[in-house]
Amino acid sequence: MSDNRLTDHFIIAMPGLMDENFNQAVTYICEHDENGTFGIIINRESEITLDDVMQQMKIPYHPDKSKNEAVFTGGPVQINRGFILHRPTGNWDSSLIVNDSVALTTSRDILEAIADNMTSVSRRLERRGFESAAYRETLIRATGEVTGDVLDPQVFLRLVRRLSADVWQSFRSNAGTVFVRLAIVIFFVVLFRVLFILLWRLAQALRLVRGSRLVRDLLGRILRPVATLTGLIVGLSFIGVQTTHLLAGLGVAGLVIGFALQDSLSNLFAGVAILASRPYDVDDIVEAAGVVGKVRAMGLWNTTIVTFDARRLLVPNKNIWGSNVENRSAEVNRRVEAVARIGYDTDLRAAMAVLQTLMEEDARVLEDPRPTVWVSRLAESWVEVKLWPWVRTGDWWSMHSDLPRLVRLRLEEEGIEVPVPRRDVTTRAAGPAAGEGDGGSARTT
Repeated sequence: MSDNRLTDHFIIAMPGLMDENFNQAVTYICEHDENGTFGIIINRESEITLDDVMQQMKIPYHPDKSKNEAVFTGGPVQINRGFILHRPTGNWDSSLIVNDSVALTTSRDILEAIADNMTSVSRRLERRGFESAAYRETLIRATGEVTGDVLDPQVFLRLVRRLSADVWQSFRSNAGTVFVRLAIVIFFVVLFRVLFILLWRLAQALRLVRGSRLVRDLLGRILRPVATLTGLIVGLSFIGVQTTHLLAGLGVAGLVIGFALQDSLSNLFAGVAILASRPYDVDDIVEAAGVVGKVRAMGLWNTTIVTFDARRLLVPNKNIWGSNVENRSAEVNRRVEAVARIGYDTDLRAAMAVLQTLMEEDARVLEDPRPTVWVSRLAESWVEVKLWPWVRTGDWWSMHSDLPRLVRLRLEEEGIEVPVPRRDVTTRAAGPAAGEGDGGSARTT
């Protein structure tokens, strides 16, 4: 048997051999002795690549030529075991020396050596003074791993130039397909936005959306970008893009943004609380967070208030929620207050009757509650009288600004003098001291 060993020989299948495992196969015999024959098929490529093998075994791989380097089937006996034919160099855990030129290794350590080969070459080039920027640029592009080499200006510029060239080439080669797919995505985005607008208007027309105007406006602003995002995802799915990772990425991005924008989240939660309690609505006159004006709109993070001098203020929702809120438009009727002065030498009852008649004659003043006139304070020089007419909330400002003027004019028409502050001052002229002749004269003004 030793005279007929087939080690280091090739066996070529005969043309008539129909066995599916060995049909048209070229087998390299690695070992042949009295215990049997061991060989591997060397002309039949498998469907996996060397990069796939490295990834399955979790070995960082830096290919020096291509990620698609072929892996051969080897044979039908031990299909789940890997064999590597190489020169008989190195000290490996499990190797078979076929001859002086060929060895067969089955251990993991040789794969790790292959993976480290590219990095080792780069280091050897640098130690010998050769330029390795092109080599390191190839490493980054081949593996997709961003290492510290990217901080090297030469490597970075080479990567930018190559990326620009690849993008331009890809654009030239796939311009038509890219534009068609882009048009499809845009179509779905526009379609979902139009559908949202139509359905939203229909829901409002049928009064399916309940709540205050503030709630409806805010709900519409929230759902509009949701419809746009839904159209984008549907469009990407239609052209074959896997959106699962996109949605997962959006979730992770949401968590990161949430931690980064904690103040904004406080405003968001405050906005939700305001919507739930509804202390005001659009076009209400409010005083909140030290601001007085008309509510123009409310967003997730702030409320827009327009002051009476036409200044638009964006007030954070958390400031409003943490302060007292006065809604001056919530009630149907409001009371106006004005002050009149009546002298002590004037008939108080007659003056109060004149003021009562003044309020009752004004069309803006309501009969119920009835307007009242009452004495609020007895000052040094006059009697202070307050007027309390009730008006519709919409007439409050005009009545508030008109009533003092109307009181002044009516008192003047009735001949009732409006007293002004008066103070008696006594001055004593300088003269001889008391008991030394005539005393000093006194004068009162």
